[in-house]
Amino acid sequence: MKLNDHILLWNHVFIQVMDVRHKKIEKGEELRTYRLPVSAFLYAVRGSARVRLDKSIHRVERFHVLHGGKGKSFSESVCFCTSLPAAPVR
Repeated sequence: MKLNDHILLWNHVFIQVMDVRHKKIEKGEELRTYRLPVSAFLYAVRGSARVRLDKSIHRVERFHVLHGGKGKSFSESVCFCTSLPAAPVR
């Protein structure tokens, strides 16, 4: 599908914002595991982190958007690195 086709489809999609949460996390701080009650978009504003959604680990940096489906288990650790290692985190 071409970009213009995607744009046309997205212009007709209904999205309802149900809840907005803001959490500032300090360097080295880890969030407790949280089960997403609904499908969610996670948006990183600054810094970098390793985010775990169930068993998948994702590296996020400034302005990164990540989608987590309903029921996914979410946890995060902040590292504020200038660059993250290329090797997978275990």
